[in-house]
Amino acid sequence: MSRFATAPPWYRLVLCAQNAVLKPMLRSSVASPATPAAPELGLAPSSLTGALIAERMMPGTDVDAISLAYHLYRYVWALPRVSGKRVVDLGCGTGYGSYLLSWAAAEVTGVDLSEQALTFARSHYAGVRYEKADLTEVATLPPGDIAVCFEVLEHLSDPQRVIETALTAYPRALFSFPNPVWHNSELNPHHIQDWPLGECRRRFRQAGATSVELLSQRQRTGTVAGGYRPFASSWIFDVTR
Repeated sequence: MSRFATAPPWYRLVLCAQNAVLKPMLRSSVASPATPAAPELGLAPSSLTGALIAERMMPGTDVDAISLAYHLYRYVWALPRVSGKRVVDLGCGTGYGSYLLSWAAAEVTGVDLSEQALTFARSHYAGVRYEKADLTEVATLPPGDIAVCFEVLEHLSDPQRVIETALTAYPRALFSFPNPVWHNSELNPHHIQDWPLGECRRRFRQAGATSVELLSQRQRTGTVAGGYRPFASSWIFDVTR
């Protein structure tokens, strides 16, 4: 299989060039964890740098503070948009984001396919209902007014099916997708999809979206700003069917 097979041909050249620049800088910073990692993290080595990369974020004493801040900013941004609503957190992982959403939402249900991650979520973050569900099957998803799906699509073999399912089950969904310039499949072994921004937008429209609001997470700070930023860490989409 060619490098970055899920990216458009022209974009593969961009990612190859970017990784050639990043590789020597990132390899010098690779270090082994000081203590054994929790199994819920799902650590695996990057094919580009050899660094161990977590499949999901899990707040705790060994968490990388900068990465945690980026993840938290997305949920903080979402709080006003989910206020008073029934929220379904698609791909909730270890549950910290679902818990944050519960501060403003009327109710929150976190769903994930990993029973290990759900077990951790249930034992650490109360006030949220956690359910095992297949994100590709509408029938398995709980009812809600709005869905949240942050940093999930890039992990999936069939993300288009998940987008379509989310927009069938819910009238509105908040998605995020990491910019492959900084988070591509060679840097992160858990990432399968390397979509440029245009491909993300096309996929939402193809799934039946009538409105796609774009926001960007700043690379240096992780804060969310309106509009397009080519070197954003992640793009955020407020999608209405």
